[in-house]
Amino acid sequence: MQKAAANKKHLLPSVSDFKIQHQGLPAILFIRNFNRSMDKHHAVLSTVEKDIMLIYDHALHVFAPYTSDGNNEQWELALYDIKAALVSMLELLRSALDKIDSKNTSDHSGLWEALDSRIIKMSKAFKKLYNEGKDQLSDKDQMKLSGDISHFDTILLPYITSFIGMCKVELLLVERCSDFESDQLYKLIDTFVPDFNTQKEADRHTSEYFRAMENFKNALNNEERLQATFLDIMSQNSFILPEEKEMLHRWNEDQKSEL
Repeated sequence: MQKAAANKKHLLPSVSDFKIQHQGLPAILFIRNFNRSMDKHHAVLSTVEKDIMLIYDHALHVFAPYTSDGNNEQWELALYDIKAALVSMLELLRSALDKIDSKNTSDHSGLWEALDSRIIKMSKAFKKLYNEGKDQLSDKDQMKLSGDISHFDTILLPYITSFIGMCKVELLLVERCSDFESDQLYKLIDTFVPDFNTQKEADRHTSEYFRAMENFKNALNNEERLQATFLDIMSQNSFILPEEKEMLHRWNEDQKSEL
């Protein structure tokens, strides 16, 4: 396919345009930082929406000059799917936050499956957009589009996934724990888990991070029922970062060896 030349100059998106600049956090660190603040939770939704719509708008501007060949149907469909998945995902997350805030645990099992479905739909739409860019855009415009999509794949997607994981853990805690047990758990997290804002920051202080996790685990050892409940809840979290999955696996193995 002959690639049409762009007939107007586009601004090259800058990484600094995006508000979200890290891949999210393990659920325990997210819980520590958010400290049950619904304002912080809702602020994340607003930021995610702005960053994804920034990519949407950039892509729209990049593709706009290439409509003369009549090959715009597929990239327009990809953008439509991205926006539709975003709107639906935000609605589902607002529903999750409302349930957490009101301590309403009724009928939330399908919520996480629906969120996973929206994430998959959005990821597929971005991949489709990328492939359409390879077919239709000039090399220069393809580089612009690739930069945006790379930011989604490497930063926004892991961030959204880990944020959803935190929300799932929070709602399961509401469902499975009494107010006293929840307060007890949050107090332990606040006491033993450092206030790292990004995983990169935690990685820079690896020894401190793992020492804190070990201290938190040891504190939970003194609360056997709470520990069992917490580990079971965390094991149900499919929206989990690899390093957290590995850590929880070690915790479960340690718990089995102590029985």
